[in-house]
Amino acid sequence: MSSQSPTVLFDLPISTGGNVVGTQPAPKVYLLTFTSPPDNRLTTAFCQAMILALDIISTKYEPGVVITTSGIGKFYSNGLDLQHANSTPGFWNDSLYALWRKLLIALRQHGATRDAMPDTLCNTSSRNELEKADIVDDCSYPMPTIALVNGHAFAGAVMLIMMHDYRIMNPAKGFICLNELDLGAPLRPAMTSVFREKCNKALYQKLILLAHRFNAKEALETGLVTRLGGLDEALALTSELALVKRGAPGLSGKSTYWILKREMWRDTVAYLEGAGDEAARDAALQTSRQNDHEEALRRVEQWQTLKSKL
Repeated sequence: MSSQSPTVLFDLPISTGGNVVGTQPAPKVYLLTFTSPPDNRLTTAFCQAMILALDIISTKYEPGVVITTSGIGKFYSNGLDLQHANSTPGFWNDSLYALWRKLLIALRQHGATRDAMPDTLCNTSSRNELEKADIVDDCSYPMPTIALVNGHAFAGAVMLIMMHDYRIMNPAKGFICLNELDLGAPLRPAMTSVFREKCNKALYQKLILLAHRFNAKEALETGLVTRLGGLDEALALTSELALVKRGAPGLSGKSTYWILKREMWRDTVAYLEGAGDEAARDAALQTSRQNDHEEALRRVEQWQTLKSKL
């Protein structure tokens, strides 16, 4: 199937260099190939280009399946540029988390801004309210997503692929590694939650506390990826699981795929949507750790004083 030249739908520039190309390798299957040299860092420019690409697909084309992959052979993505992330106002919520939210629950505005949507519709976790709402289908658009991991996926890139419904990994090269432990970079709640919800405890621990580098065989055996292969295998998966149909309206006339996903991953969704509270949580955690450290020092001093009197 993939041997034929796919139909090119659009070519979006990434403002810092590179592009996101949308193609259609099969009916209602949309492939987003991103190229942002040298290693597809998750910067504001990258995230905004990907968000626009997803918006174009969701507003201009029929429901189907979205596959994301890299045009750089060595890397799917090398994760965040931490200096950029920590120095760019609004990066976390408006760019990185916005991209993750879109992939995780495929939120769509249909031409209206998110601020214009009633909070009880776009932010509620209540399925009943969403199902009763007349404009629910104007607020969302379901599409199964597949991450085609052609090369290395490190740090924030692992979170990016986990926001997809399915992951297919190159069997010949590349590692998946959540290496924040080695980087000395703490993980925020929205970053760890997706692993807690999608991975078993042993895999969760190996990913985060051991910073293990998973090759393709290990990734498949542990369930980190769905299967091994390339675009042919991704297209085969969409066919075998009839993924193109999953976003179609049911007997009620409404598509519920995204609502079901929202409930499945409700903790991660809540953290992504409540990202504005992270600064306050970080400050409280830092204060708590400082207090604990000072209390530990006092206990040790008391012990040393008592010991010296014996």
